[in-house]
Amino acid sequence: MRTPLAVALRPTSIPDRIIRTFAADPARSIAVTWRTDPTIAGAIAQVALAEHGPRFAKNARTVPAASQDLTTNLGVVRCHSAVIAGLLLQWRFILMEPGATTNETPDADRRPDRMAGTI
Repeated sequence: MRTPLAVALRPTSIPDRIIRTFAADPARSIAVTWRTDPTIAGAIAQVALAEHGPRFAKNARTVPAASQDLTTNLGVVRCHSAVIAGLLLQWRFILMEPGATTNETPDADRRPDRMAGTI
């Protein structure tokens, strides 16, 4: 038996639809948006320098996120967004999603022949 679309696509308390995109200075900042169900208040984004070993997250920097409710045909979705600025050139950062694998994201290099990013 198939799960109805309205149930399968419904947001939960676990962040999903996570989108990383460029911010004002793609070499030093990144914008992140995601959605949850409306039970989540006071959302934050965290960034930590990707060092060796599992303890790098203890040095994470926390950035408050702006949140806004959106009413759709699936119900209410809470959309969150944050801009993480002050990133360092040529370092890698890890996006850690609850219950998911980690996604390593290279920062953008300022040299025109090396401009890169993940959307």
